[in-house]
Amino acid sequence: MTWKNNLFAMTMILLALIILMGTTRGQDTKPLTPTADQAKDLKIKQDAAVIANQRMQLIQQSMQAAAAEYNQAVTAFNAEVEKVKKENKWPDGTTYDVQSGTFAPAKPAPDSQTVAKPVPPSALSHDPAPCGAGITTPDCKP
Repeated sequence: MTWKNNLFAMTMILLALIILMGTTRGQDTKPLTPTADQAKDLKIKQDAAVIANQRMQLIQQSMQAAAAEYNQAVTAFNAEVEKVKKENKWPDGTTYDVQSGTFAPAKPAPDSQTVAKPVPPSALSHDPAPCGAGITTPDCKP
């Protein structure tokens, strides 16, 4: 049972308790009875609520089945991508772009020459004010 079903059931129980409390408070000896037309309208609305609840449960089951079907399709698709990569003996890290439908080669690992070097703190202490546009600093002459 899903949380929506639980919430619906709890709501119905709470509604029944409220109705029950309202009928027991200051209870007279005569029963409170709606008119025939009111009773008919109440029954129609109650039946509609029961039918809506049944439809909701069927839709939830259908959505769960669709989600399972989707997950199976995605798993099968990913397995097929891996199969193509293996059959073509492409290196690990080869990627597949779902939007374009293309494979891309694995990106090479950065070597020591292309790795960015850390910036020394002394380089950060420079005044970042731009030169030009009428700005004058010790490093910037107009």
